[in-house]
Amino acid sequence: MNMGRRLSAVCLLMLASSSAMAMTFTVPLNMDGHELGMLPVSLSGMDVEAVSESELKAILGHRVAEKIWQVLGENKQIGNDGMVPLKALEAQGITLTFDASTLTMAAKISTKAFGQANVDFGEGFVPFVPTESSEFSWLNSLNFSHQESWQDSSNVSYTSFDWLAQFNIGGATGVNLDAANYLEISDGDAQVLRGEWTAFYDNPNAPYRFSLGDVESGVSGYLSNISMGGLSIESDYAELQPQRMVGPGNNQELILQESAEVEIEVNGQVIFSGRQEAGRFNLMNLPMVNGANDITVHVTYLSGKQETFVFTQFYNSNLLDKGMVNYAFTAGVPSVFADKGIDYTNTWAMTGFVEYGVSSSLTVGANGLAAKYGNLLGGLATVGTDWGNLSSRLSFSEYDHGDVGNILSFGFESAVIGASESQTPNLRLSAEFASDYITSPWEAEALPVSYDRYLANYMWSITEQWSATVSASYFDDDSDDAQTSTTSMLNWKNGDVTVGAGMTYTDSKAPETDETQYFLTLDLRWNHKKYGYSLGASYNTLANQSRVDISRANSDRVGGVGYRAMLEHDDNRDRENALLSYTANACALKVKLNVQS
Repeated sequence: MNMGRRLSAVCLLMLASSSAMAMTFTVPLNMDGHELGMLPVSLSGMDVEAVSESELKAILGHRVAEKIWQVLGENKQIGNDGMVPLKALEAQGITLTFDASTLTMAAKISTKAFGQANVDFGEGFVPFVPTESSEFSWLNSLNFSHQESWQDSSNVSYTSFDWLAQFNIGGATGVNLDAANYLEISDGDAQVLRGEWTAFYDNPNAPYRFSLGDVESGVSGYLSNISMGGLSIESDYAELQPQRMVGPGNNQELILQESAEVEIEVNGQVIFSGRQEAGRFNLMNLPMVNGANDITVHVTYLSGKQETFVFTQFYNSNLLDKGMVNYAFTAGVPSVFADKGIDYTNTWAMTGFVEYGVSSSLTVGANGLAAKYGNLLGGLATVGTDWGNLSSRLSFSEYDHGDVGNILSFGFESAVIGASESQTPNLRLSAEFASDYITSPWEAEALPVSYDRYLANYMWSITEQWSATVSASYFDDDSDDAQTSTTSMLNWKNGDVTVGAGMTYTDSKAPETDETQYFLTLDLRWNHKKYGYSLGASYNTLANQSRVDISRANSDRVGGVGYRAMLEHDDNRDRENALLSYTANACALKVKLNVQS
């Protein structure tokens, strides 16, 4: 093949040298060592002077931004024969080089000319179709631990044996049972404790999960999570349809200067690892959790150069996509984990909520709770705008031994001046007002709360190395001890080193409260990607706090080893701990040591 190309090149050059007329023929177009397609070119003498605009556009596709082709057309750079000069392309960031010895063209695209390719990590929801499975399964997990504590001349021993069992009857469309049981031995006294036992049935396509036994209530608005012995039904998208995007999509831009091996991590979990060619990529619908999410992209270019990109995105899971419904209903007897295991209180409660995505920018919801001694009724609304997200919550409480109470809050978050390149919200404001509000009306001695609270936080990304943070809070619970506090901090980061300086101010009537304090911080963090361990050290002049640690995460595979050792010191205490873990074929072993003085 190479011999034929060389022969063709020789013949072509001989023909070209004998004629000054431009001629057109087709050659392969390569990029980063890969052949993309065949491209018609115009040869003048021994050089290529123009190429077919339509064929080049079809071959390069999304690699080049659409505006580049528009500029070429508006500037009338494309001839009547559909050919565009190489000089005109180079001026727009597309460089084409002709190799006469192999009769090939090589393309290189500058960053300014990169088009944007959407890479969607949110796979469309596919109805669940179970594969053939056994009608009965029984999985057991056995955990054993032993602790020895020494203080002066005495020592205390504690041993525990945990038996966690999972049963399935009927396969994928059957019933499941989770059961936890514990054996505890403390200084020779042994007791058997029953943990949570829960039976449940799943319908992933609806979706809903129906549970019976020890269940957890849903959380929405001002409804807090309650452990109960009873029954529940909930949509539980995270468990039943984990691949489905229930909220508005998110995106993050990534630019690769050349072909590279790419590894993408979200909150420490690798979601993609593979080869990507040069270009501008829009990473869409990354799997995120509510709140701030850390996105790390490790890039190893074919040239050997390595880069690591770190982004942060804030995700609001309270904002549902249009038409989505999230719900949970629970009823039963509140429970606590006491000295004898699960213990059920002498009361009852029923709780539930429904949230609905009116549009991709508006989610509304209602929630309520009926209990032995009172009731709660509330609602919420989350609005997404071009300026930021605005959320509000409202709840009323009615209690047998008190007046009707209420609580109301507003929250706002937005990416304003000084936001990072990822446009993460860097301004957060909230206000909350409570008046005789009861949070747990299933308790006979529940106490009402009344207070006003204001919070504000602003982070300014000055440059890649410099950043500043300012936060303030005000709290008043009508106890003649209102407290105002502010913190401001300036950070400088260079590689693995971060140095900070700041000031805190507190205005309170509490005794021995310093109104103004100044502090310095130092943080060192180094990761060895090949061997997987990290070293860290930090120091804060407030209370003379210092820490040194070394760690390596266990791969949780057979033969995996993990460890962590940390030393902490401040003016009030010294603390050291170490952990060693090993994963075998059918068990995992952990050894832990804690020392505190």
